[in-house]
Amino acid sequence: MNGKDPLYHIAIESYQIKNALVFISNITTQEEKAIEDVYAIKDLGGSYRIHQQTFVLGTDGFGRDVMSRIVLGSRVSLSVGFVAVLVSLLIGSTLGLMAGYFRGRTDVIIS
Repeated sequence: MNGKDPLYHIAIESYQIKNALVFISNITTQEEKAIEDVYAIKDLGGSYRIHQQTFVLGTDGFGRDVMSRIVLGSRVSLSVGFVAVLVSLLIGSTLGLMAGYFRGRTDVIIS
């Protein structure tokens, strides 16, 4: 943790909600396990309350949902796959049409 930087990541181990305050316990190393650090987060108020959530595939070390990260990653992978199929379809169709139209020596070279 950097005291000068207001934004930093805290991997949390557990949390409790009491009177519109969230108390979190961060994940510590073996040496720090004896001293449990508990941070009080400022009043959430209004519509920013934490509701109980269930993460189907769990969370990573920083508390991010693994399933949502897989879904976002699969979007990119599927997009790359479809583009590769379209390019190979375009090249294959063009070469096949040329081989069928010119026949003979061109067909043998392309095949």
